[in-house]
Amino acid sequence: MAMRWDQVSFERGEWRIPVTKSGKPHVVPVLPDALNILRRRKKTVDGERKKIVDGEYVFPGTGEAGHLIEPKKGWRRILARAELYQLVDWIAQAQGWTKDQISVAKGAADLRKAVREARSAAKALKIDPGPARIHDLRRTLGSWQAATGASLLMIGRTLAHKNVSTTAIYARLNLDPVRESMQKATTAMLSAGGLLPAGDVVSLQAAKSAKARG
Repeated sequence: MAMRWDQVSFERGEWRIPVTKSGKPHVVPVLPDALNILRRRKKTVDGERKKIVDGEYVFPGTGEAGHLIEPKKGWRRILARAELYQLVDWIAQAQGWTKDQISVAKGAADLRKAVREARSAAKALKIDPGPARIHDLRRTLGSWQAATGASLLMIGRTLAHKNVSTTAIYARLNLDPVRESMQKATTAMLSAGGLLPAGDVVSLQAAKSAKARG
């Protein structure tokens, strides 16, 4: 939430964090999907000052810190939308919905009402989704990296884990394999969420190799 525009390089696709919780700087590869979101956000106009937020915080706030601290409302909306998507998928599978029906259900304008109705329908079908939890997004990425074949060292490099015994090994890794691993995991997540066809789960390295051969 304290990300600044001057820390983001759109040309290199990187976010340079000056100081992390470990007390050291960290460079995060920014994938194309995230870069597109950041580009769109950079064009948004700040409502109070009526100017492009440039060279300041990516997520500005009105408090003393100058940036968002704990966006509870926004996070609740994200959780609600995620719950709706999951419930709709389960209900659609049980009732044989068409793609158009699924699309309409997921795109409901009144999110609260849609979630209530989906919960009720799921209960009638004896579908128990369990309690909604605020997942640690960093751990989610790490878990998907592991599921898609990334080594523990690669996961540690991605998440900037502080481990004295492996620091030297992390230091020898460049950002290309880290970027490829993140892209592979992210593509798999998007595919699992129905946002990409399963056939698109291809690593960047494989794509580069194919291009080089062609």
